[in-house]
Amino acid sequence: MKLVFCGESVFLRYNNQFYASSASWSMALWERYLSVFNHVQLIVRVEDTNAPNKFLIDSEKVSVIPLPRYQGMVGAIKASFFLKKYFNPYAISGNAYILRVPGQIGSTFSRILRSKGIKYAVEVVGDPWDVMECIGGKLSFILKRIGFYQLRYVVKHSSVSLYVTQTKLQSRYPSAKGVETYGISNVKINNDFISQFSHKRPADDQPVKLLSVGSLEQLYKAPDIVVEALALLKQKGIPVSMVWLGGGKYLTEMVAYAKEHNVSEMISFQGNVDSQRVEQCLENSDLFIHISRTEGLPRAIIEAMAKGLPIIGSNVGGIPELLTPNAIIPVNSATALADKVVEILYNPKLYDFLATRNLQESRKYEESVLAAKRDLYFKQVLKISQ
Repeated sequence: MKLVFCGESVFLRYNNQFYASSASWSMALWERYLSVFNHVQLIVRVEDTNAPNKFLIDSEKVSVIPLPRYQGMVGAIKASFFLKKYFNPYAISGNAYILRVPGQIGSTFSRILRSKGIKYAVEVVGDPWDVMECIGGKLSFILKRIGFYQLRYVVKHSSVSLYVTQTKLQSRYPSAKGVETYGISNVKINNDFISQFSHKRPADDQPVKLLSVGSLEQLYKAPDIVVEALALLKQKGIPVSMVWLGGGKYLTEMVAYAKEHNVSEMISFQGNVDSQRVEQCLENSDLFIHISRTEGLPRAIIEAMAKGLPIIGSNVGGIPELLTPNAIIPVNSATALADKVVEILYNPKLYDFLATRNLQESRKYEESVLAAKRDLYFKQVLKISQ
């Protein structure tokens, strides 16, 4: 059976070949679906490029249906009117349908499928309420409510539902009574990535190495709060250094922001790097920081857990499901972050507990464990599509 899959990712087109914009949408992901379906047809936004990356979609079993590359809130609103004409030819009985939501693409396609009496599955990977709240102001007040009710509608009318969290997204965007639901992370951790031993607290006379990993295309990962917290740590005389992995349009602005707060010598913004560099930094760091303003279930945290690092996270999305309460801080609080860094670094028992506990917890996300759960989900998608 053919699977038609749609989501908000942007793919790149070069010489009539398609490239995923990130590793999370590369062939490694689609091989999971091809273990059950004989062909995967992706309906995604496409942007032409002169600089292709390494994430080539190089299988005849995966095809890409390009949508226009709209951007931003205004673009998404306009897209709700013109997307229907793109979707109609692909809403055909006899295929399986998975909509990765939230997003305008999944929402629009769901209405077309329902109008034709075609069942679909959803994969809920984020919370539009939290995303829109990041914008702030009156616009946020309106948009987060639109996104909230839009996603509730899409999920409520799905025939199978997968969530990347265990409880958070399920409680806010519930499936209809009697619908099969699954809580399965979309993060893939191979067994050889997981460390044998947790990190040990650095000696008192050694500078502490902090690490964050996250895109700077938006400010969802709160790099500005991290910079402000470093300034507070500097005032306290705490000897720390910071590495930020991840690039985007706000990279230059964050470098300037660090200079403005007189912490340029404390933080290194290294832009986009490959997976080997990420792993190297995880192994060489002492404390991982992930204080997002919005999240699903973050890959970065699970990878840091797999390396046996203590982690500080914010109280959003699925982060509280991953970390213990004594490692969680409120959103947008530089003071809380600085205080938590000091608390963990100067409490050896807490440091060792968090590091050991995180390593043990990461094994729940080992690929072989999740693959068994994912197989049950795929079989249910097949069942509703026949």
